[in-house]
Amino acid sequence: MTTTNPAERGITVQAGRSLARIPLESVLYLEARLHYVVIHARCSTFRVRGRISDFEQELAGAGFTRIHRGIVVNDAAVAQRSSHAVDLITGEQLPVGRTHRP
Repeated sequence: MTTTNPAERGITVQAGRSLARIPLESVLYLEARLHYVVIHARCSTFRVRGRISDFEQELAGAGFTRIHRGIVVNDAAVAQRSSHAVDLITGEQLPVGRTHRP
């Protein structure tokens, strides 16, 4: 992830044989799946080998919140929050883990 200035912040991932840059504004949420992190963006999904805790640390202070053991959500993509779920602006509903409830 590059954090030069707010307009250019994003995540660079390997997409096939080339690199793809995902602006942080288009990232909806990140989800842990085994040894990978799936980045759910407005345009597509990307699977990157890594740990979600590493992404959480890199995205600290950039408007992302850990809501579950395996989910980090972009606060700008949240339409509504409750103690058990987070509704995204896309209509998706994500669970909130017991240890991450307010």
